[in-house]
Amino acid sequence: MNQQLNISFTQNTNCEKADIFPYIGIFGRKNSGKSSFINAITNQEFAPISKVAGSTKEPGKYITTIENIGNVIIYDTSGIDDYGEAGEKRIQKTKSILKKIDFAILLITDNLFAESEKKIVRDFQTFAIPFIVVQNKSDLQGISSITKSQIEKAYLTKVIEFSCLKPTKKNELIFEISNMLPAEAFKTKSLLGDLVKTNDVILLVTQDETDISDQILTFTQIEIANDLIKNACIPIFSKLSELKKTLEKIPISPALTIAPATIYSDVALYFPSTTMITTYGIVMAHYKGGFEKSLSDTRKIDTLKEGDHILILQLSNDHTCPEFKEQNELQILIDGYLNKKLNYSLINIFDSPIPDIKKYQFVIFCGCFHLTKKQIANQLSPLFAKNIPISSFDLINAFVKGIFERATIPFKT
Repeated sequence: MNQQLNISFTQNTNCEKADIFPYIGIFGRKNSGKSSFINAITNQEFAPISKVAGSTKEPGKYITTIENIGNVIIYDTSGIDDYGEAGEKRIQKTKSILKKIDFAILLITDNLFAESEKKIVRDFQTFAIPFIVVQNKSDLQGISSITKSQIEKAYLTKVIEFSCLKPTKKNELIFEISNMLPAEAFKTKSLLGDLVKTNDVILLVTQDETDISDQILTFTQIEIANDLIKNACIPIFSKLSELKKTLEKIPISPALTIAPATIYSDVALYFPSTTMITTYGIVMAHYKGGFEKSLSDTRKIDTLKEGDHILILQLSNDHTCPEFKEQNELQILIDGYLNKKLNYSLINIFDSPIPDIKKYQFVIFCGCFHLTKKQIANQLSPLFAKNIPISSFDLINAFVKGIFERATIPFKT
């Protein structure tokens, strides 16, 4: 009897799933009307409004829809002109949003574009974030031709007037935002398109037991299966315990087999050494970017010495991610593999700024499934610039388990 494939699709209420939503950040001085602006362009009462300057203490995140753009994730931020010890901390939290967003809207009022605005624009440029400048509260004062000309000429962007009380230019504003949003903010490229061909049989092996109570497949496995279908491939799922029977029923050898790292060695026993087998995690690491450097640097783990410092960089706030749970296990695996005791620092990049990375001899990043390629590049570019060896959770995991060389062959051909 043929085994019935049971796939359970669960909606992620945080919208942080396979679908890519543009991330838009709203920036400006205190009392520039950021919260009112968000409410006006979304036709929602998301952001709390106050007449007291500086009332937004923490970045707010709103999942909504903008007419003629679609679903978006909007960040409301505290004032870029905040001051004092507490103010500086709020500014740093505001700047942490730059690591996530695809597009920025900078609000100004009273034609004021001074050092605070110039600093945040330099940050936009550092992270290659397209942006637009909006003269908000234009019902009180419109944009001057001089200010508009100077900003547009200096930064090659648009300056538009807007009033939350009289939103007559809302359509023009939304048109410009839509026009300037990068295309990659809306869609994801193929995960496996450069590795597979039409009608290829791809075998997807799963564990017999799973920690996920309501669904058979992980989000990663579902995303990979969807991508294979889009590429007109033939994905076939099999539990490890049913793998022998599955292979007997497949008329041709799989062009590629993908398995969890935890059972990779067991799966490999069913195939000759020439068969290409990789892991789900390595597929995602390859897709997300920085793969060539990570692939090369992974082997440098062998050069680490007793007492060296390792930074484990969590690039996700998804605490349900298996990588999040298995970081302690990875530390034990590395120490056991090297037969040395290393020092580990675990930093969630969305909660804490990266410390002085000069003290680290190696960086391992993980938990990046819910980020776009551009967001990953933004997170890792400062590390690449320092030329510190860097790798991903999945590549290191494969390396210390002795499956690295074979599991990365599909990405070298």
